[in-house]
Amino acid sequence: SVLYWRPMHDSAGLLPDGGGGESHPLAADPRSSRWSTLSAMFVANVGGSIFVLPVVAHGGSLIITLALLAIVIAAAVYAAKLTVLGSAVNMTPAYSEAVVHVILGPDTRANAAGVEMTPAAAYGAVDGLRQHAATPRYTPEQMERRRRLCVWLVYSIDALLYLGNILSSVGYVRMTVDTATPIMQQLHAGPVVSSEWFFFAIIFVVATAIGLMRSLGDMSAALVLGFATVFVPCIALCIVYFTTDGGEGCGATPEQRGDVHWLTFHFAGFAAMLPIALGSNAHHNIQPQIALEMRHFSIANYTSLATINGCVIFVLYSLVASFGYLTFGSAVVSAAAHGMVLNLYPRSVLWQAMRLSIAVHACCALLLFVVNTRVGLYLLYRRTVELLAHPRSTEAPCSSLAGSEEHAATTTDVATLWHVAGYDLSLRVRAAQSAALAFAIVGLAASTSSVTVITSWTGVVIGPSLVLLIPSIIAYRVFGGDWEGTAAAIDSGEPEQYAAWPLGRRLAVVVFVGGIVFQVLAVLANLGVFGSAV
Repeated sequence: SVLYWRPMHDSAGLLPDGGGGESHPLAADPRSSRWSTLSAMFVANVGGSIFVLPVVAHGGSLIITLALLAIVIAAAVYAAKLTVLGSAVNMTPAYSEAVVHVILGPDTRANAAGVEMTPAAAYGAVDGLRQHAATPRYTPEQMERRRRLCVWLVYSIDALLYLGNILSSVGYVRMTVDTATPIMQQLHAGPVVSSEWFFFAIIFVVATAIGLMRSLGDMSAALVLGFATVFVPCIALCIVYFTTDGGEGCGATPEQRGDVHWLTFHFAGFAAMLPIALGSNAHHNIQPQIALEMRHFSIANYTSLATINGCVIFVLYSLVASFGYLTFGSAVVSAAAHGMVLNLYPRSVLWQAMRLSIAVHACCALLLFVVNTRVGLYLLYRRTVELLAHPRSTEAPCSSLAGSEEHAATTTDVATLWHVAGYDLSLRVRAAQSAALAFAIVGLAASTSSVTVITSWTGVVIGPSLVLLIPSIIAYRVFGGDWEGTAAAIDSGEPEQYAAWPLGRRLAVVVFVGGIVFQVLAVLANLGVFGSAV
């Protein structure tokens, strides 16, 4: 295990320049371009579940839905910035390791190799960084408490994240099957090819294969394709509304088209809307990996891309929610819709191509989530091995996850760095991991039939936590001045990002309380406590 730590500057990426030698498979620069980074952000958030929004608009009313989406997306953009504050000082693709470091403060650090140490030990091992006095800040008892807190936080967040990742992947599989099966049936392709199980088998093979990929750089073409394949159907949906005089002749009756909830507040509808709105913007667990692989990374650069992504997402969400709902009215909640407005459009060649486009997008998004989940679960396994090897060490605040100080070393070698991140596993190991993960995802997808239900429960699992709760805790610590003036903040190249802000700290408390309320409402709504949303 090695610890990699070096000064960050605006021109530097989290992955260093250079390579591990011409013979190494990672010898080429693996970092992502600005466009690939933006595509990864987009695909991580926008999926086929965007076509569930008209259903949400009917339950919660259109204007309230759009207002809530604007608020949630703004919160999600700022949450992305707070998340990468951890990425700038702790290079790891694992969300839990990045955010726990920021939450517990500069005394505690976990990297992808499971190494934990105090800043004095870390900086003392790295040339070119200022030396710090190795004066202990905590008593052995305090270190043990922090160790236990660190272990609890990291494992709790990992459990939350990977469950959310798997549920998202299940939704993409279900969406692909629901889209492709009717197309094959319409083409009279035969009972085997037209069956759901045929597509489940195909997706299992595809998911296993794509899970072998190591990084976002390997999938850059798929990420760009994922952007295009969801953008085109969204624009087509808007064009149809205007070219058909508001949806006339699209299949909905005049009564259904006239039954539009503009600003009618229904508490059940609002509560049911929360998890979907939050879940549609909650995939910050992939942000550390995107930041790790971004060329010319800086917090400012990353935040600007997150802002652009948020604006694009809001425009797209608003168009689909508005024109999809206005085209069909209350028909969006009919059995024919099957939870997605796209199912209400004619079975013409054009619209079958649009549905097939969404199936392709689902495969592109599935690729992102399967690779991120496989890498994350492997890091979780390595961390568990370290924990079992050092069950009661108190050399550092969370040293049960740690090796000794002699593990720390400087490197600018890509191969070594990617070993730390777990990206250089053999083909055999990656195949076994990917097959097991694909089997679990496809099996869960086969056991459910509603994309809306999957989307809603995914939002319940990760929405409030990743958009509101965890970012508000990060903000509370950072704006409280815990990181201001520290060597880590200075060496990030952007120390102003870690400056104390008393008002921001108070706002973080308000957001945290709101997140708890939203979490409770979302769970109760999904359990049907408030009755039907529509």
